[in-house]
Amino acid sequence: MAGIDRITNEIAADADREAASIIESAREAADKLVEEAKQELSKKSDEAKSQTDKSMEDTKQRYDSQCERIIKLKLLSTRQEIIEDVLNKSKTKVIEQSDEDYTALLLRLLEANVHADSGEMYLNARDLSRVPNDFQLKINQIAEKASGSLVLSDKPIDIDGGFVLKYGLIEFNLSISSIFEDNKEHLLDVVNKVLW
Repeated sequence: MAGIDRITNEIAADADREAASIIESAREAADKLVEEAKQELSKKSDEAKSQTDKSMEDTKQRYDSQCERIIKLKLLSTRQEIIEDVLNKSKTKVIEQSDEDYTALLLRLLEANVHADSGEMYLNARDLSRVPNDFQLKINQIAEKASGSLVLSDKPIDIDGGFVLKYGLIEFNLSISSIFEDNKEHLLDVVNKVLW
């Protein structure tokens, strides 16, 4: 029986070695799978982080771009407000000149725009009261140089300053607002160059 025990012991020892070898192979395979899973997880984690970083960078760039646009629009709007304010103050300054300087301006403006025809000149109520008594004589002299004649109307019109010339059915609006509006592009360029 000793021979059977020895054979049984050898078979059992072989089985234990085989089992130990199988267990070791299984452990190695499991360790390999765990390592592969860790690497795959790390790779996916890096990809997710990279996508998150890219998404955050894209969002930040869009936000920065929107902020920059808003700032530019606000700056442009503020500049336009400043320019409009300068133009309005300039217009007011022209209208609020001393009576003598303002009358001289009206006469220069008339010299540049008088026609060789008979017509009427219309002023607003304020200007009618501030022009000198010899204003009619002065506008007639200017009109006569151009082979025309002008009568200063005693009916005030609704303009901010300057005047309107009427020759028959044709009217020439030389109000201060109209002159500023007609020359707005040029005035905007001048103010822009001065301010910025």
